[in-house]
Amino acid sequence: MDPMLIVIAASFGSMAGTWVNYALGFIGSEIIERRVDHGRIEHAKHLMNRYGWFGLFIILIIPFPLPVDPVTIVPGITRMNFLEFSIVILTGKLIKYSMYLEVFSFIIGLLHVS
Repeated sequence: MDPMLIVIAASFGSMAGTWVNYALGFIGSEIIERRVDHGRIEHAKHLMNRYGWFGLFIILIIPFPLPVDPVTIVPGITRMNFLEFSIVILTGKLIKYSMYLEVFSFIIGLLHVS
């Protein structure tokens, strides 16, 4: 199987998962705001409004694992455009998983004994 197909499939699968988080933020924003500290919610909204899609993109391409679920709920709360959100998520995941593939391929190449 082509490794790039795996990257593409993983990226689309991850994007589908973030759609659930977006929906939780969009539909459940009132519940979230009642249960989570108001200061934390306002800070997250401020950061989302300040950095928007670019800030989300940077968080997504950071090469080490981060808990992005809370981060991908905030765009739903702030009503970020869903198409823009999806494009940013897919692009960020494609880049991140492609970097993982390159590192993995490099390591396998180093270990390959001729």
